[in-house]
Amino acid sequence: MIALELVRGCWGASELLIPGRVVRDMVGHPADDRARIVSRILGARHLAQAALTAKGDAVAHLLGGAVDLTHSASMVLLALVDRRRRREAATSATIALAFGIAEITGAVLWVRKRGA
Repeated sequence: MIALELVRGCWGASELLIPGRVVRDMVGHPADDRARIVSRILGARHLAQAALTAKGDAVAHLLGGAVDLTHSASMVLLALVDRRRRREAATSATIALAFGIAEITGAVLWVRKRGA
C-alpha cells in the first residue's frame, strides 16, 4: 500500500504548499481565503494520514478509510446546503471517496496477504 501513501502524501503536500493553485485547478476559479485555509488543513491531514498508514496494519487502513468516507459524506452535505461551494465540495467528496475505497481495499488486501 505504499503507492497509496505516496499519492496521498503528494496530494497533501500540494494542498498544503500551493492551496490556491490546487483549488483553482480543481474547480476552475480562483480560491478565496477560506478555501486556501481549508485546503492547507486538509493537506496537513493527508500528510499525517499517509505517515500513520504507511507502515500500518489493516486497522490503520480501516481507520484511514473511515476518516476519508466521513470527509466525503460531510462534503456531500456541504454541496447540498452551500450552492456557492457546491463544485468544490463535490470534487473534494469524490477525491475523499476514492481515498476511502483505496484504504478499505488496502485493509482487505493486508488481511489476505497475512492470512494466506
